[in-house]
Amino acid sequence: MLKVYTQEEFDAIKRDSGGFKRLPGGDYSEVDFRGEGRYIFGDGSIIGDFKDLGNLTKIGNMTTIGEWATIGRWSTIGEWVTIGNGSTIGSLTKIGNRTTMGDRTTIGSLTTIG
Repeated sequence: MLKVYTQEEFDAIKRDSGGFKRLPGGDYSEVDFRGEGRYIFGDGSIIGDFKDLGNLTKIGNMTTIGEWATIGRWSTIGEWVTIGNGSTIGSLTKIGNRTTMGDRTTIGSLTTIG
């Protein structure tokens, strides 16, 4: 069972030198991702450890993002997507619903898949 994070626990997570919050795996459905670096995670999403998510990135319902993954700014990830460990997705990229990316996959900026 995933740990459910409260707003207070989320707010206590410090940003790194690049301005990112590195969120441990868990359920963030009780958290308001307001302000700079706002992220939107769909219900039931699982977000792995040690990933960088760019500002205004949108992640759909039931999406799984592996550990050490990087997703650029203003990207949109559809529903039921799987992004493998160590994968990189550039900025302004769109990944369609039910897409699966293996471990260490790299997709450049301004790309649409699915």
